[in-house]
Amino acid sequence: MVRIFVNSYIFMENNPINETFDLKSLFRYFVRNWYWFVISFVLFACALFYYRAAKPQLIKVETIVHIRPMDEFVITQGSGLVPTTNKTVDIAEERAALMSRDVTLEAINELKLNVSYQKREGLQWVEQDRFNSDLEVTYPEGFLTDSMKAIVLHVLALDNSIEINCKQSSKECRTTVPSLSEPVVLKNGLTVKALQALNSGDRYQVTIAPSKEVLKRYDNKIKTEYPYRSKAMVVISMQTVRPYEAVEVFTKQVEIYNRIMVDMRQQAAREAIEAIDTHIAELNQQRPAAKNKEVIDQLIWALTQKREEKALLIDATSNPAVVVTQAHQFPKVVSPSVIVTIMLIIIFGIGLPLSILFLIFVISGKIYTQYQFSKCIRVPFIGQILFSGKNMPIVVAEGAQSAQAEQFNILRMQILRQLKSDTDKVIMVTSCVHGEGKSYVASNLALSFALLNKHVALVDMNLRHPAVNRIFACNTNHGITDYLNGAITALDKLAVPSGKHQCLDLILAGSVPTNPADLLQGEKLDQLFTQLRKNYDLIIVDTAQAINISDAFLANRVCDETIFIGFPGKTTEEMANFINRAADMHQMNNIVAVWNGVR
Repeated sequence: MVRIFVNSYIFMENNPINETFDLKSLFRYFVRNWYWFVISFVLFACALFYYRAAKPQLIKVETIVHIRPMDEFVITQGSGLVPTTNKTVDIAEERAALMSRDVTLEAINELKLNVSYQKREGLQWVEQDRFNSDLEVTYPEGFLTDSMKAIVLHVLALDNSIEINCKQSSKECRTTVPSLSEPVVLKNGLTVKALQALNSGDRYQVTIAPSKEVLKRYDNKIKTEYPYRSKAMVVISMQTVRPYEAVEVFTKQVEIYNRIMVDMRQQAAREAIEAIDTHIAELNQQRPAAKNKEVIDQLIWALTQKREEKALLIDATSNPAVVVTQAHQFPKVVSPSVIVTIMLIIIFGIGLPLSILFLIFVISGKIYTQYQFSKCIRVPFIGQILFSGKNMPIVVAEGAQSAQAEQFNILRMQILRQLKSDTDKVIMVTSCVHGEGKSYVASNLALSFALLNKHVALVDMNLRHPAVNRIFACNTNHGITDYLNGAITALDKLAVPSGKHQCLDLILAGSVPTNPADLLQGEKLDQLFTQLRKNYDLIIVDTAQAINISDAFLANRVCDETIFIGFPGKTTEEMANFINRAADMHQMNNIVAVWNGVR
């Protein structure tokens, strides 16, 4: 997650379009999307606790073995083999031999660990010691040699019967028997017997695996440490779900290793004695004719001493590997632990949505705060409007003291300052895309001007998606569309009272036409606004979106000021650049910007 933040920071440093990024905006974005953190945390908590409940628990098994190589012994007269002391020895080869696959495989075969028993308890399959299991499964001689794949038996105890499902690879064989109190022979030769009464609903799983399959449980999973080099101590440990089985394997490995090494050393000693006897016989033959009889006598004496040492090795019963601490299992569960589970829940439950939301925040190009918006645009930023909710389209009224109403009063003052002359009185409100709140801003802005006792007209020129009639709850069918197509010629029939303030009149859009762009391009629109300028002190125009639709550009010729509305999560950096291009190319008159939906 740190790498994602660093890469994103480098990306922002190298791309001017992301100069609007700031930590406050990011933090507010995270706070607004708090529910994703809660959902992710709950989902990960449920998943990990279920995984912990269903996963077999790992238990550590450990033993300490002292390995004594042959060069650790010396010969003393009358005492035989005596171990040396304070001598550091290298036992790497002995340790490798003790933990070799061959020794482990032989231990598995001698212990007959090919059959494992599990019983379903809640969400887990709990291992049962084969000596104390509820079931006993036996197989004929040579069965494992012929089987290349593991065989799994599923045993389900019902009220009046026992169901046995035998599966090997893709082959299945189902058998139903009334009871397992007596041995039951299956079709494949396996014999199943219950060692005690089975309760209804008990589920068992018995796995019969070839020795090489069993070896996989131990291969590369047994760890050896060599902490006491001067004492040649080896710590052998393993984390397993079958601790009782691992204890037996460790003990049997030491036994097999000792047996093999003692045999090897005794065989090597016998071969050495034969070679020494041959050499002594040759020296005895050469002695009568030799001039240096004393030298030959010394060689014969040395070889005789060496032969005695080898003879002692043959009779020696001392094991090269001595168990210092018997193989035992720790009572504490190693994995999965509660602390690790909780840490994973915190890391993934919070880190995953944090990373995803951060990437969306950086890569999507969406603008979420007025700070970002004001940095992206190159036109005057004149104000912001608090989010009021979808159920409150009108927030400005006589005597209203809400924060939204006060912000519209401030916005009203800023708009009047932006007007270039006293004759400028037509203000158009638009946005880049639909849904950024332009109708909401236009309606409340018109009411705010009306509170100054100015004669205000609110004109709905969004001929594609009119909204003023819905905001003010007007049921009038005729509107500006009827005037532009010639159905209405008198302006007094077009304007209707708002019902919210006596100084505010509404000119609705009327029926949705099939050719809105053609109507807005005609001379009728210019004639309409020439008359409106004479009759009203201020005219607020609500238009359609500016991107991909030409209506706002066509209507802007009769307007003196253009207000672009931005909204968190809808406005993007591309849209901010669109506003900048419209201002640079003078496509709209006197463009300013307002940020709506502040939370």
